[in-house]
Amino acid sequence: MRARVSEERVLPGAGVAGTPLLRLDGVRKQFGDEVVLDRVDLEVRGGALVGVVGGPGAGKTTLTSIAAGLLPPDDGVMWLFGEDLWDGPGLVRSAVALVPDDEPVVDRRSCHDVLVCAGMAHGLSRVAAERRSTLLLSVCELTGAADLPAYRCTAGQRLLLRLATALLGERRLLVLDDPFAGVDAWALGVVRAVLGEFTASGGGVLCAVRSSERIAAWCDRVVEPFRGSGCAFDSNTR
Repeated sequence: MRARVSEERVLPGAGVAGTPLLRLDGVRKQFGDEVVLDRVDLEVRGGALVGVVGGPGAGKTTLTSIAAGLLPPDDGVMWLFGEDLWDGPGLVRSAVALVPDDEPVVDRRSCHDVLVCAGMAHGLSRVAAERRSTLLLSVCELTGAADLPAYRCTAGQRLLLRLATALLGERRLLVLDDPFAGVDAWALGVVRAVLGEFTASGGGVLCAVRSSERIAAWCDRVVEPFRGSGCAFDSNTR
């Protein structure tokens, strides 16, 4: 049985629902002659899960990299927790985590060791990293895979491990970059439950996907911001 997050405080008490966490105003990004993002406006509030839909090459990875504070826009403003990220000290970056589409390397460490090492890299003591890793393995239903080398995990288990890693710090905003390829229904259900608890605590989630079919029911809003298309539709089905 998955650990009760509210009791164990595995997920942060992220804040008051409805508070703006991320806002993009007229964001533009160009690589060479190719305009990837053109005047994108987007907002994620505390307690909300916002889905962003775009086909292959639409600019999802560029958008999520900007939203996670890893890539500066060429034009426009990115507000993160009320701060103009690229016109300030940028200390708020630590409250954001990016969950990438997949890990680029084959990791032979166990799932438990991956989390412990990541926790220590975030400044936790060994004891604190061990405890938090054990709790997150339970929350993400990976306790049975704790000793399994990460490279032997299924696509769904690897996604859950990346999600657990993202939750090691005191996060207020999670950004997911189209991570669902090859992921089974069981893992999707766990991801939905964990993200649901995260938003219930006041956190915000931005999830970029190729198609909204899998996650539309999770989302408070689903938007299509690419190529100047604006918001295609809003979903309030969750």
